Amino acid sequence: MGHLMEDTAEPSTTHDFGHDILPKMVNRDKVVAYKFNGYWQGIGTVEAYYQSNMELTRALPSFSLDSRWPIFTRDNDLPPPRLSQQGKIKNSLISPGCVVKGEVENSILSPGVRVEAQAIVRNSVVMANTCVGEEHSVVDRCILDEEVNIGKFCYIGLGTSLVPGDWDITVLGRGVTVPHSTAIGRNCKVLSNIGPADFVTHAIPPGTMVSPR
Repeated sequence: MGHLMEDTAEPSTTHDFGHDILPKMVNRDKVVAYKFNGYWQGIGTVEAYYQSNMELTRALPSFSLDSRWPIFTRDNDLPPPRLSQQGKIKNSLISPGCVVKGEVENSILSPGVRVEAQAIVRNSVVMANTCVGEEHSVVDRCILDEEVNIGKFCYIGLGTSLVPGDWDITVLGRGVTVPHSTAIGRNCKVLSNIGPADFVTHAIPPGTMVSPR
């Protein structure tokens, strides 16, 4: 705890274990290493976080949630996920409490996510209690934080990669509400709690950061 408090008070560090805290401990303290041969994936960047999640949707992932090891998490006491007659799910992980009336492909839905009728979610990570609106809204190659609301006729992650080989992931922060008929390009960042009044245009170009007005 002392090392953490010391690093917190130091403004010149990035407050990262591997980059700042552990190297100082190696230089000053007695540090013992353990050689770990199991699965490990650093998620210090948006791209790494996205890639590690997408890997779970593969037919043969490097790490499988279906194993003899228990998974300890908070019990949300939610009902099983529900798929409507029109809903479609392919190569995806769907959590309890989710309602899928549209299409979900190569994606991970956290508890309580709703994908409304005629909406499409693909190649995306969607966190808890987020709603993707009906009427042909699309979420493609995105990370959506908790309690995001996507309006009708929206396209989040529109376009193709700016640079070949780049992930070009669009990220929406917690509590964002996207107004109806809005298109947000690839590699965009929308800060937390952004609402309809903060969108100065319904067409957000690739690489844009949307912040409060």
